[in-house]
Amino acid sequence: MKRTVPIFAALVCLLAWPALLPAQSSDSAPERIAVINMSAAVGASQEGKQASAAIQKKYEPKQQDLQQMEKQVEQLQDQLQNQSSMLTSDQQYALSQQLAAQQRRLKETQEDDTDDYQADTQEAIRQIAEKMQKVITQYAQQHGYALVIGEQSIPVYYASKAVDITQAIIKLYDASYPVTAAANSQDKAPRHAANGDAPKH
Repeated sequence: MKRTVPIFAALVCLLAWPALLPAQSSDSAPERIAVINMSAAVGASQEGKQASAAIQKKYEPKQQDLQQMEKQVEQLQDQLQNQSSMLTSDQQYALSQQLAAQQRRLKETQEDDTDDYQADTQEAIRQIAEKMQKVITQYAQQHGYALVIGEQSIPVYYASKAVDITQAIIKLYDASYPVTAAANSQDKAPRHAANGDAPKH
């Protein structure tokens, strides 16, 4: 519901745009409209790939810790199931309490790691998107676009490839904000961080 007002306002501006054109000279007023897939542009940029690889590397130790905790839970479950006949009621209760505590700890750690991962990812996206908006403005002014619509902002039911400037923006962004040679070697790293997807635990 929070996005209803911005989307409605954008639609109103879009519908009202032709009414504004007669007040200006048709020779000087740009009339072209373009669309861009912002999330794809951010993720496919060299800086987006670099950020994704860095975040992925940061959370690799946490992922390993979670896997170890999962093994401990499985071991306790097997012990409780396979050795219950050899344990006293007090021992069974103590083991079940230990298992429950380990499961809670695993769940809390997973949630904390996911929250931290998403926060880092969103911050990386925000920083790149801020700079990319400047690139989009520069590109639109240079190429005579009156309006650039993000595919995630307004429902776009059809858009010709001729008006999709996503690849052009990626190319211009990489030229405007080049990454180091070391960062280029990380291009094959998983890209889900730049797309905002949490790691699987």
